[in-house]
Amino acid sequence: MKLHGVEFLPSSLVTCFVQDREVRIVELAYEGFSFRVANPLDAIETITLHFLQFEQSSYLSVVLEEFQVETAKTEEPFFITYTVCTRKESYVENVKSLVAMYGRYISLKLTGDDGYLSEELVEYPRKEDEVFYETFARQKKDWFSDTAECFGGQGPIGENVLEKSYQLAFSLDTPKHYKEYLEKGIAVFQRERLEENYLQDHPLFKQPVKRLYIGSQFCHNLLPERNQWVVLMDKALSENLEITLVFTYLRDELVEETRELLQEIVLWCQKRQKPIEVAVNDWGMVNMFRELLFATKGEEFVQLNLGILLNKYRKDPRYGYKLGTKQHVDNLQKNNVNGELYQNYLHDIWKIARYEYEAVEPYMENGAVKVMEIPRGNHSLHLPYYQTNTSQFCTLYAFCTTGDRGNQKLPRNCPGYCEEKVFLYPKHLSMVGRYNSLFGLEKTILSDPAMVNAYLKQGIDRLVLTLL
Repeated sequence: MKLHGVEFLPSSLVTCFVQDREVRIVELAYEGFSFRVANPLDAIETITLHFLQFEQSSYLSVVLEEFQVETAKTEEPFFITYTVCTRKESYVENVKSLVAMYGRYISLKLTGDDGYLSEELVEYPRKEDEVFYETFARQKKDWFSDTAECFGGQGPIGENVLEKSYQLAFSLDTPKHYKEYLEKGIAVFQRERLEENYLQDHPLFKQPVKRLYIGSQFCHNLLPERNQWVVLMDKALSENLEITLVFTYLRDELVEETRELLQEIVLWCQKRQKPIEVAVNDWGMVNMFRELLFATKGEEFVQLNLGILLNKYRKDPRYGYKLGTKQHVDNLQKNNVNGELYQNYLHDIWKIARYEYEAVEPYMENGAVKVMEIPRGNHSLHLPYYQTNTSQFCTLYAFCTTGDRGNQKLPRNCPGYCEEKVFLYPKHLSMVGRYNSLFGLEKTILSDPAMVNAYLKQGIDRLVLTLL
């Protein structure tokens, strides 16, 4: 039978199972459909199709009880095509709806740009995409200058505001920050960084810094130089600061150099009898560190933390425009770390008990504002930014060197353009591209004590200020 339908629809629009085996639909029509398989099928008894419901962002299943099956007369060398004919009303209705929806999508795609498509499909405010800040400094001023007043004043936080205490930590994550800290010390560094970001009066940061996070979670080119690690650790020790070293992904050509560095770090801890934490973002480094700690008997001095790149979950300020997100927003607030089996694996096999989290936008559930689900234990919360994308092949480097952010290559001898330059995004998105990553802003945690309390109640006992 010759069908008169649409060929090669995207498989995400409609899927087909024959005898519980998924097959590829190659043509979809009102009177039936064709699919192909590599080997001949036995007698076909059951067929189930799953049609995408675009508005609900879910699938509707249609089971065919009555149908006829024909095999293509022309033999192909690598596959066999079957044609299924049916008159089932629910099948015909769903095919009509699906073809109309797909046709509208193609028409919109051909008519305008991506902004126009998003506006028509999900009511994305594309006109607001034309409004940018002039500079990143102005953007930070608008973001942060009123947060202290919104939070509840400019003095230290009273006992009646936050229900639990917390340790305040600062991130040193760029060569510029390493140099400034070594020259000025933590008191001056803390004051200047807060003033630079219009947070000098914020109650959350009135207490002294008790811990430093040294290193970058996202870019190997932002890590301290080989001879800087120990110097920074000595400086922190002299100021009675606790230390968390931070490593990003591990590149193959840096394995041996990193192994030697880790040995030096463990030796430093043993000589000074100083325990530290290490936030790891690469499973290869986790294994390397555990082997090293076992060989050197350094387990009592080094505690591994689960880094942000390994503690992944869905986070992006544009998710609000994604169809289906609102129906499943609670699922965006948890990941595999919420599973007890995985928690036991991290603790029993790798001795990892502390997880590094980022503050992300809260969500509404039954009229109540809720934050992400934090597993039991003591964990760290980085604020006010959260990372959405990271690339070793830096987009900022590509744009600065070629004028095309898509022409990406691995930076060799990186000149550090990211120290001065960022990608600005439309105002309404509250995003910025810096270093080799893209970040969103979570402002409510700086404006509402209830948000901080929601995290502290769940086991967050450390706030890590990570400023861009």
